[in-house]
Amino acid sequence: MLIFKLYPSNLTKFHIGDSNRNLKDFFSSDQLFSSLYNCGVLMFDKNDQFFDELKKVTISSMMPGIKIIAGEKEREILFLPKPILPIDNSNSNDDEISTNKKYKRIRYVSIEAFKELQFKWNQNNEKLEFDFNPFISIGGSYIYTKEELAGLNITTNLDNVKLLQKKTLPKVVISRLDDTSENFFFQEEVEVNYFKKGNLTLKPFYYFICREEVSLKFKAVVRLLADEGIGGKRSLFHGIFEKVVEEQFEENLINNNGNLFMSLSSVIPQKEELSKLMYYDLEERNGYIYSTTGRSYRKKTIRVIKEGSIFSGNIEGNILETQYDVFNKHPIFQYGRAFLIPFGEVNR
Repeated sequence: MLIFKLYPSNLTKFHIGDSNRNLKDFFSSDQLFSSLYNCGVLMFDKNDQFFDELKKVTISSMMPGIKIIAGEKEREILFLPKPILPIDNSNSNDDEISTNKKYKRIRYVSIEAFKELQFKWNQNNEKLEFDFNPFISIGGSYIYTKEELAGLNITTNLDNVKLLQKKTLPKVVISRLDDTSENFFFQEEVEVNYFKKGNLTLKPFYYFICREEVSLKFKAVVRLLADEGIGGKRSLFHGIFEKVVEEQFEENLINNNGNLFMSLSSVIPQKEELSKLMYYDLEERNGYIYSTTGRSYRKKTIRVIKEGSIFSGNIEGNILETQYDVFNKHPIFQYGRAFLIPFGEVNR
């Protein structure tokens, strides 16, 4: 099992949108699949084996990580999507409203924090017994355990640190004919901001996991993706990465057995798999078909299951091939393979 880590430089801009024209700070697996496919088109013939391999590989969404540099010591923390679950705060020192607010603000949990949450699931009342006290927050959106920073001697309060900031910039359209200004508008973007204080530096990065082993061609396409960029506004150098690292993913939480499963990818379940859905959020996919063969056409709206959704059993998901009367240059795929990890009662 491989993990690909992609490191942006400081002040790198990203423009990753959703169906409501809002910005996201992560790159879903179906968007990642499309970007890899388009990069493959730039490198290989349309009949190359890479495209068959890509459709068979199970990839996670591109999720955030943080590289922590404290003096001469370095450590990386990988984050997973927060489980979409009802919570029980009866064992918490905070009141119910405070606990609910804190849990709602959380968007990502570190791998070690996820392991702790696994054992907080109460199968009897089907709620997560959440207590914020054992965890530390970065910016209110990321939580990790104290043990993950052991030995780094970090005393700085990181609760207000924002490593990925959404910014709104005023823009104006300039006429190509006479250079006059026309429509005034606002453009949103997500900007990478390294945090530096004394000898402490925090650098955000992205990563995704491949469940299967992949070819050298696949690895080459990932490196091209880093140069081409992800998301929109790539002509303005948005979404570019300065470094790619590939290595074996050693965490055993992927291979454990559990009574529940959480998704690390956006999922399109097969019809017979719908009964295994327990707790989930839906997200729409629409927009335009991006093709190197000519003009773009509007896509059909498809709903996918979001990352962090909970299933009662393991599923495979699906890859949809959609047909369009006005577009027949090549097939259009919607990636929805399920990358699930155990949740609940697992063996340590």
